[in-house]
Amino acid sequence: MPKDIRGGIETYWRQFGQGPREALFIHCSLASSGAWTPVAKPFEQAMTITAFDLPSHGKSAPWEPQYDYQTLVTAMAADFWTTGAGREAVLTGPVDLVGHSFGGTVALRLAVERPDLVRSLTMIDPVYFAVYRADTPGGADPNEGHDQAYLDAVARGDDEGAAKAFVGRWGDGRPWDSLTEEARAKMTRQIKTIAASSPAINEDNTGMLAAGALERLDVPTLLVAGADSPPHIAVINAGIARRIKGAQNKTVPGGHMAPVTDPDGVIAVLKEFWRMDAD
Repeated sequence: MPKDIRGGIETYWRQFGQGPREALFIHCSLASSGAWTPVAKPFEQAMTITAFDLPSHGKSAPWEPQYDYQTLVTAMAADFWTTGAGREAVLTGPVDLVGHSFGGTVALRLAVERPDLVRSLTMIDPVYFAVYRADTPGGADPNEGHDQAYLDAVARGDDEGAAKAFVGRWGDGRPWDSLTEEARAKMTRQIKTIAASSPAINEDNTGMLAAGALERLDVPTLLVAGADSPPHIAVINAGIARRIKGAQNKTVPGGHMAPVTDPDGVIAVLKEFWRMDAD
């Protein structure tokens, strides 16, 4: 697994395959780049897929609170095309950009800010709750998407309780107590990045919605939702698809963690969208 400074932070990444077509995959919160293995494997003959670890995830450096979390991750992603200062570009041309959950919001922002880097855009269960709030009659609670147990744990400073509640709603279905002690400790350390993501995904602090940036985006776009995902996702995907001209909106078996728990459905819609075969 290579490492280098990307977006000003030590970043680890892995690559799947050595095919001619380039892709960049951005994982969800409380996971790592390795979570893409089930989806990436079938495309290894045709593609070279780069997937990096978010700050405080996998083997990338910890997130420092003085940095806006989504802005930092977007800068890390864009830096994979950068040369100079003793570095070579990891990516060389427009890529198939895929993001899951929070990673989907980063992928959307990167496509808006740097459409020249993007061949196609896929967002799987993107948690862009600002769209939900904008499209829900009467407005929606800014904490929509989180259950009360998570909010109460955050309010009392209980990181482990917050992680347990978050995983219960957005995880892969395994009970908290069934996870290893190491996995629980890791998620507890990472949980503050969820709140750090809020200004971008809940409040739209980048102004993408207000500025009409999605309506101007001219990149082939696919929205994917798990059939058993929290109901907010269907509203978010429909809202994004309505704003981006020509965007496709698909549902696959499984829940929020479908790329891990039910990868076959995700692989099938990617094959169709990319108009290619997978081994």
